[in-house]
Amino acid sequence: MVKRLLKLKDAVILCFTRNCICNVNTGLKKDSLWEITAQQWKTLEYIAKVLEPFEDGMKLLEGEKYVTASWVLIVVELIRKELQRGIESDCVTSVRMSKILLKYFEVRWGAGGVPVFNHDVVRGFLKRQYGIHPCFVIAMCLDPRFKHLKRAGILEVELDGIWKRILELMIAQRMSGIGSGDDVGSEVVGNDDDAVPPAVEVDDDDLDFLTPT
Repeated sequence: MVKRLLKLKDAVILCFTRNCICNVNTGLKKDSLWEITAQQWKTLEYIAKVLEPFEDGMKLLEGEKYVTASWVLIVVELIRKELQRGIESDCVTSVRMSKILLKYFEVRWGAGGVPVFNHDVVRGFLKRQYGIHPCFVIAMCLDPRFKHLKRAGILEVELDGIWKRILELMIAQRMSGIGSGDDVGSEVVGNDDDAVPPAVEVDDDDLDFLTPT
């Protein structure tokens, strides 16, 4: 929506031009409060830049003519790195927004530099999944393009355990003759009260990243 508004920037500005026939300020004693200032346009550009990796990741995972499950870890790691890069930006707006998004992103998908693979599927409030589902890790291992597990945030110390788990699943399937995949990962599910992850505190300053500076 922000990117679409930026594409229509010239048309929107024209609507507030006094000499334009479509001027929305006509007949008003003062300019409309809906008019977007130059500083606000600049802020929208920064916001679009911060949100861009989310858009790219969403489009990639929406593909219908190729396998997408094995891309999940790469997309998550890409978004995390872009948000971290946004924190190092010279723009105050980008820094504030990136900090907020990264804080909640790591609660949902895990922080960088920690083990990614977890045999247990952790679910919290409203059965929402937290962390990377083990099926996505296994899908990446079995995809010839990504079997080396590079650029996915997976630690070296995890590799042996991941391949051992895959071998166990292959043996179990061979022995049972059933490929249902029901045993890929067990779920750790509590009630809606005790399964909620630790609350993330947001500073008051975090919420005013749209305020022109």
